[in-house]
Amino acid sequence: MAGVQIDGVNNKIDFDDDLDTSISANTDDTLVIEAGGNTMATITATTFTINDGTTITTADNTAQLTLTSTDTDANSGPRLDFIRNPGEAGANADFLSAILHRGYNDATELTTFAEINVQIVDASNGVEDSRFYINTMVAGTAATSRMELTPTETVFNEGGADLDFRVEGNGLANAFFVNGATDRVGINTNAPADQLHVVAVNGTGISAAKLEANSAYGVPLEINNSRADAGAEHSIIFQRDGTTVGAIGGTDNDLTIFSSTNVAMQIDGTGAVTKPAQPAFLAIISGTQSDMANGNTIAFGTEVYDVNADFASSTFTAPVTGKYQFNFLISVTQLDYDATFHRIQLVTSNRTFNFDIKSSQNYTANPNYATFGGSMCVDMDTSDTAKLVWSQSAGENVSDVFDSTYFSGNLVC
Repeated sequence: MAGVQIDGVNNKIDFDDDLDTSISANTDDTLVIEAGGNTMATITATTFTINDGTTITTADNTAQLTLTSTDTDANSGPRLDFIRNPGEAGANADFLSAILHRGYNDATELTTFAEINVQIVDASNGVEDSRFYINTMVAGTAATSRMELTPTETVFNEGGADLDFRVEGNGLANAFFVNGATDRVGINTNAPADQLHVVAVNGTGISAAKLEANSAYGVPLEINNSRADAGAEHSIIFQRDGTTVGAIGGTDNDLTIFSSTNVAMQIDGTGAVTKPAQPAFLAIISGTQSDMANGNTIAFGTEVYDVNADFASSTFTAPVTGKYQFNFLISVTQLDYDATFHRIQLVTSNRTFNFDIKSSQNYTANPNYATFGGSMCVDMDTSDTAKLVWSQSAGENVSDVFDSTYFSGNLVC
């Protein structure tokens, strides 16, 4: 080997016998480095161009590459450009760059643990589109999608891996949480029990959710239940500590309100409202109740209807505290002319109401037939009772209660 050779004519230093590994400066302010006949790098007064792969190695934890810009204007810098095929026309699906974060696993295998990639989606001039995505190694599976930005959407977990997504707030660890295993979404919870599970923040007095419409045509909440199975009537379910206490739903044109699992109210397409479980009854006398004496309870042996089964033994028992409307018509024969008066009493646990007093002043002899009627809305507490009682002062017990005798009642509010 001849050793280093200096070519003063061409401003060149050769390092081997065949003169293909050298440093030269044939052009002003330009330095060219060649190896094996290939130009490996070109240095000018303002640029440093490397024409092949480069490895920078250090034996410590200092930075292997530092980009520094001393410019102080408002433009970007330092700047790192990735350019694919300079001067050549790009094509759809061309990859523009890849940054691989690689290391060795415990089997001393070189492994890509994370990567950042950019790809051309549409190379058409004026309408260019691109794709940017980040992949990581997950449980031994390479290139598991974590985030992807496309021309139409930003996607997390495009591959559908069992990965949770969590957004942490200033004071909430799970301000927004998506459970990758169950496909459920939680707000202020990392264990959503339903498709969307919102938990109010303790001690703040703030509602778990607020729905608000600010436009003339905005709808704060729209619920569409298209199920056709047995549970289709439940669109909204109310629970207390996991126990269902009510629901709202409906089928076809009907709106139904449930108490627990029972129908409490129905509103049909015409607006008609029914309350299938609202306490109500209608009772009639079974036969003739003869020789009525003062204080006798009028006996109603036949129930036409008794919603909630609150009427028994001629007595109504209030199932809940509220206002109850009662109506009655009592038909009798043989009122005693000698009696000071006859009347019907609505006797409740709270008070007694007297109705339709008839006395000898009303007649010149014993009337063959007479009727007593009345109605009253009364207050009742739970388990209070109401019944109709025959009231008579003096005279003989000769009056009989016969058919065309009715007693009805219902909860008003």
